Amino acid sequence: MKKILVINDLASIGHTSLNVNIPILSACGYDVIPLVTTTLSRHTAYKNALRVDINDSFERIINNFIENNDTFNCILIGYLANANQIDLIIPLLKNNPHAYVVLDPVCADNGKFYQGMNQDYALQLRKLFPYINLLLPNVTESLALTNHPLSTKYSLDSIVLSINELNQLAKTDIVISGLVVKKQIQCAIYEQGTISTCHTSYINAYVPGTGDAFASLIVAKLLSGHSLNESVAYAMQLIYDTIINLINTQYDLMQGIPMPQLLKQLVNDFK
Repeated sequence: MKKILVINDLASIGHTSLNVNIPILSACGYDVIPLVTTTLSRHTAYKNALRVDINDSFERIINNFIENNDTFNCILIGYLANANQIDLIIPLLKNNPHAYVVLDPVCADNGKFYQGMNQDYALQLRKLFPYINLLLPNVTESLALTNHPLSTKYSLDSIVLSINELNQLAKTDIVISGLVVKKQIQCAIYEQGTISTCHTSYINAYVPGTGDAFASLIVAKLLSGHSLNESVAYAMQLIYDTIINLINTQYDLMQGIPMPQLLKQLVNDFK
């Protein structure tokens, strides 16, 4: 059984982050090892979320992993609580030179930084670039990582420019998500020197945790032998199908991705 280390935050209320990563990857047949970056009373799309810093235990756990020479087939990096944690995980990445490393550079969306994040933090994330195999920014994060002003205005030409700039920095495969084009939601995919796109219909709804589900599903498909294009297409379609079935129901979308429906499909797909 392949082991996946997932580095992300943990919220008590809401289906986001590790509450999404762990069940999805487990349902796909992987051994999931969570490394919590910070704990929250509820995900941050809710008001009055309480955040509890655990930076000391985060560092101690990483050191313990290194001391015991724990190795992983894949490392998925999501939300990091601060720039110091970027430096802390680099020795762990160096100790796992054969791991497939995926960076979801959680820092911004919809033309603005998340609370507590800024341009300096985005540039600090570039320290991880030498160790990664796949980069998964949304449109806003792609601008932040390339040190451009954040904006909600873009074109396919500007996205291609972002991909080329990111590839010069990271020398890795890239998926830029969240492109809304003519009633479609698109992803731009850079794989082995080729740029392509993948799309589903656009749903005008905000559902926290979709980025965590997207990253987890891509990892699950990649590790089972599928191409990046196939993995992105699968992730986009399954998330679309899950959300569209919730529209006009009593489900509160602020809770995030509903796990039972999605997991039932995954168990069938990954038999």
